[in-house]
Formats: sequence, structure tokens, C-alpha cells
Amino acid sequence: MIAFDFLVCAEKLMKETEKDSYSAINILEDFPVEAFPAFIPKLSVLLVSTKLTGDVTSIQVLFQVLNNADVIFSKELPVNFLDKLKANTALNVSNLVVKNPGTLVFKFSHQEEEIDYTINVRLRDRPAVSVDAS
Repeated sequence: MIAFDFLVCAEKLMKETEKDSYSAINILEDFPVEAFPAFIPKLSVLLVSTKLTGDVTSIQVLFQVLNNADVIFSKELPVNFLDKLKANTALNVSNLVVKNPGTLVFKFSHQEEEIDYTINVRLRDRPAVSVDAS
């Protein structure tokens, strides 16, 4: 049985090859924008999966990005365990267009297994401007 353990979305991921580990830089928790539609030039997603001894060594997962209920990105990709029980799967996503305020949901699924990561997307707060009438 395959299980999804951890999912994070960040501006950038850095891989340390010797340890087969990742560092997430600027984890996305909230996404304030100037106007809608908004453009996200690049972001990175990391999925950590586990399997049991004897399970298959590779699976296909579906990755989707939803703006509220609308799918704005979708891609199938492999998760390769090779000779390990854990697999790190990193994905760079470019040129997302977010049309509406609300939520961005980053979701991986495989058969009955699913994991998602949700952030709020909203208009950026603007500072109040006072005008001196004198």
C-alpha cells in the first residue's frame, strides 16, 4: 500500500544529493496579489511517499492545482521508489494564472490515496493614504 506522508509548496526547492533530502525556501502559506487574474511565474512542490516491502517500485500519480473548484494545472507523473521504502518527488510548476480570490489547492492522488496543501489567495492589503487638505 502506498501512502502520501508530506506535501509542501514553496518558491524554491533545493536538493542535497548526498542525503537525498530537500530544503524548501519561502514556503507558501498565503498568496497576496495586486489584482486578478494573478500570474505565478514559478513555484515548487515536494511530495514524500512511503510504501510497504513488496509493493511496486513505481506508481503514476495525478498532480493538480485548483483555484477554488477550477483545475488550473494537471499533470500525471511517476513516483519511483527504486530500492527504498520512501520516495521524494519534486515538481516545478511554471506560469500559473489564478483568476479568482479564494484558495489554491495543490493535490496529489493515486487510487484511494490523496493529499492536498491549501493556501489563501487574496488581494494585497493596501496602506491607507491620508491627504492633508491645508
